[in-house]
Amino acid sequence: MRITFNEYMNVHITSVAVLTHAFTPLLRKSAAPKVINVTSGLGSITNVLSPRRIARVPAYGASKVGMNGLTAHLQAGENDSIGASGGGRIKPRIRFFISNPGVLKTAFTNYASQGKEPQEGAESIVQLLADDEGKFDHAMQWEFEEGEMRVVPW
Repeated sequence: MRITFNEYMNVHITSVAVLTHAFTPLLRKSAAPKVINVTSGLGSITNVLSPRRIARVPAYGASKVGMNGLTAHLQAGENDSIGASGGGRIKPRIRFFISNPGVLKTAFTNYASQGKEPQEGAESIVQLLADDEGKFDHAMQWEFEEGEMRVVPW
């Protein structure tokens, strides 16, 4: 059990932190830098505690909750660094988002019949990448459902 939890935490938290740190110098060179981490409905505590049926996979779900929290802390740290510089920082602010593609028809889900096609699941990422006006900056965790972007509850 410890090995399973450690593997999920390593992939979804530690590796995300290490890669984000490694790519920060390149992100700083972008005019509109963004980090979009991919989560799961299991990463929403609200969804997991709701009465609707949702899978119970503690190691995976806990690692996604952790990744979502890490993403929030990275955004808070970025915002604090801008505030500490008096807003006069030349470097652009990195915007952090979390995308929840939903259940997809992939090998990971054994091609679940209720799943979406991967292209449809990727739409929230496409929308977040295309947003240069900040229309999604009021929330962090997003999904694309029924033709529109929706905030995913924590």
